[in-house]
Amino acid sequence: MRVAILDDHKMITDMVMEVLEKVSEIKTKEAFTSHSPFIEFLKNNEVNLVILDIFMPKINGLQIIKEIREFNKDLKIIVLSSSVSTKIMKDVISLGANAYVTKQDAMSDLIAAMQHFKEKT
Repeated sequence: MRVAILDDHKMITDMVMEVLEKVSEIKTKEAFTSHSPFIEFLKNNEVNLVILDIFMPKINGLQIIKEIREFNKDLKIIVLSSSVSTKIMKDVISLGANAYVTKQDAMSDLIAAMQHFKEKT
């Protein structure tokens, strides 16, 4: 499985990368803290799973989900966010994300979500 991560906080991307190290099926993992290089990477590389934040400067995760869906309808998207708003969760899923994980429950839920998508790739 090939994974790309986008979060404007390097500490979060480092934490997610550490979790990914524990999942043996992850062959490639790339972390980004800004939108443009992230999207460019997705367009030019085979990626199975994206993990991204919603609240970021300049462009938010909802816009990024829309952008990803314009060029890749099948890419699995896990949103990792500090928000526990049910409205935001519903918006994320309606735009095409496959899972929503709160940062408060991040480690256990993120591993469970990745395991779910690993079985489908």
